[in-house]
Amino acid sequence: MATDPRNSYQYGLSRAFAASVRLNCQHLLWKANTGYLLHPGIPVTDGLCIADIGTGTGMWPIEVSKTLPPSTQLDGFDISGDQFPPPEWLPANVRLSTADAFAPIPEHMVGKYDVVHLRMMVIVVKSPEDLETLMGNLVLLLKPGGYLQWSDCDPASLAAIPSRPDVAHPATSQLLNQMLAMNTARGSDWSWVSALPALFTRAALTVLTSARLPIAPELRASWTNNQLLAFEEMSYVMMGPAGGGEVGGGYRRLLAEVEQETRAGVGLCMEMVVCVGRKGV
Repeated sequence: MATDPRNSYQYGLSRAFAASVRLNCQHLLWKANTGYLLHPGIPVTDGLCIADIGTGTGMWPIEVSKTLPPSTQLDGFDISGDQFPPPEWLPANVRLSTADAFAPIPEHMVGKYDVVHLRMMVIVVKSPEDLETLMGNLVLLLKPGGYLQWSDCDPASLAAIPSRPDVAHPATSQLLNQMLAMNTARGSDWSWVSALPALFTRAALTVLTSARLPIAPELRASWTNNQLLAFEEMSYVMMGPAGGGEVGGGYRRLLAEVEQETRAGVGLCMEMVVCVGRKGV
């Protein structure tokens, strides 16, 4: 994986300090909603070598390191190191490096990892070609018999969820309609998220488990706030000149109305999708 970072527009989100806080909150919400970091179906032994692709702030390998034997090596990779903590503050068995998950895999990394983990790649997979390239690279990273754990959100399931039937949400419905129109105009296709098991099978991975998980009611308010932060970031990064044009400004005014509706009891949630597969021995 070469280090040829895509620009912020292609990523669609910010890498400023507030974005790092949002990512860390998102990480905690994922753990709370699924109940695990490393899927319990993946066996834990001494000396595991684990890769985390799209590691962001490195929270996943940092936290996982506390639950596994000290002999485990955890390598986090991201196209940008802007959100990495200083290496001096990392656990002894965690390394964070910059790498492009869509670039060819260096020879020394082929077949290196017992486990490859990735989460929330839906924001960077732009085409079927991206998807096939990414999956091919993930399989190359795995040792024979290694495990792939892929977790993502399905944007096609994004919906307004009122806490009571009498809670109105016209602004939230408008936001969803605008997003649908915008993504249709861009040719966005997220059908692959629901089809992850089929993607695993095509890549010659044996699917061990796959699940769709709605956001638990007690987590919906926090998830909604986190989602709104992401939408606000997108308005600055993607809409108009550096997000400062009328499109971005109008979108943020709508988000302010949505915020008021969330305080009245409206959630903005989508389902989590988790798939775990194993490479042939």
